[in-house]
Amino acid sequence: SESDSEEEIGSFDVHKGATIFVRNLSFESSQMAVEELFTKWGTVEYVNIVRDFETNRPRGTAFVKFKDATVAEQCLAESYPKKTHPSRQGPSTTSLDGRSLILSIAVDRKKAKELTASEKKPKTKEDKRNLYLAYEGVITEQDEASNDMSKADLAKRQRALIEKKNKLQNPNFFVSKTRLSIRNIPKDYDDKDLRALFKKHSPPGATLKQVKIVRETNRTDSSTGKARSRGFGFVEFIDHSDALEALRALNNNPKIWKKQERPIVEFAVENAKALQKLHATMSRGKVNPKASEQKQSAYGENKRTRKTFKEGANAKSNATNDKSSTKKEKNASKPPKKKAKADASVQEKKERKPQRQPQNQRSPASTAKPRSRPAKRQEPKDSFDNIVDKYKRKFMGLAADSSKGNKKWYE
Repeated sequence: SESDSEEEIGSFDVHKGATIFVRNLSFESSQMAVEELFTKWGTVEYVNIVRDFETNRPRGTAFVKFKDATVAEQCLAESYPKKTHPSRQGPSTTSLDGRSLILSIAVDRKKAKELTASEKKPKTKEDKRNLYLAYEGVITEQDEASNDMSKADLAKRQRALIEKKNKLQNPNFFVSKTRLSIRNIPKDYDDKDLRALFKKHSPPGATLKQVKIVRETNRTDSSTGKARSRGFGFVEFIDHSDALEALRALNNNPKIWKKQERPIVEFAVENAKALQKLHATMSRGKVNPKASEQKQSAYGENKRTRKTFKEGANAKSNATNDKSSTKKEKNASKPPKKKAKADASVQEKKERKPQRQPQNQRSPASTAKPRSRPAKRQEPKDSFDNIVDKYKRKFMGLAADSSKGNKKWYE
């Protein structure tokens, strides 16, 4: 192999640290050109270009041995400046025949095999969703910790595990490294009590970013007057190690509350898209911080929990509608109240308004003279007898004229 041939050449003096192993060398580069390049750092004892055993062709690698190890270290330091190459990996600033050379101190055969094996190992994918934390704090029936656990608590844990598995099948969900979910919180607990509990069981100097108990939206506690607790909440730390230590101190601890209702503490599962949307709206200043906390606390819950939120909101709207309808019914059954002042003012306005009178009646109180119109010329009206006489005279005259017309012209 390549490592074997390389180490056979330089194995007798690699322990001195004066030999440089060169990679990414051009096949056209000669031994003289390589020696001339490295001579600027110091005396070069020899240059050996590695060739294939069967074909005798260059393999793109070479060994360059300096007289002193300090010269080899200086060569690497100048070829890999700290600002551009802090780890001394990859192509260096030293180049030959248009190719950037990769330089390193030559090692013995055993070390070379270890380096080759590590390079060939497949790179593991980075766990960006923190799935390794999904089972932190989970207790099943097979675990010894479930022996003295109540059946109700064990059933809650089983449901929570199924819910978590279903959520994590969606790539949008991830496990938070700093946010814990806690169940079985007593109903009389408030945010201050929960904060004090986690502060007590956290490492000294641990900082709690947020503590929130999720409460009902449409039901209040008769004793406190506050919204009724739903028995679960969220606690967020600044540092992951503090959150992990608090989880292990409180989870399934029988000395915290009741022996039959122990704290169920796990890392919260959150929706990445929902959080991005929330942060975007908060950055625009359109969301109340308190309202956003309530929304953010619901991101880790299941569909059944979200459904109860909707049912609560619908019940609240229905209750307000029922109240308004009952008020209307009561007001309808009662006689209307008399408003003396309003009625008096209305009556006074009516009296002030002039009433319209019929056209044929004249107002006796009005002294205004009617508008004078030009008098029409009245023609004398003929009586019936006069008309008959006129007709007779006209008729008789026509008859006389006709009788005259029978005479001849010369008569």
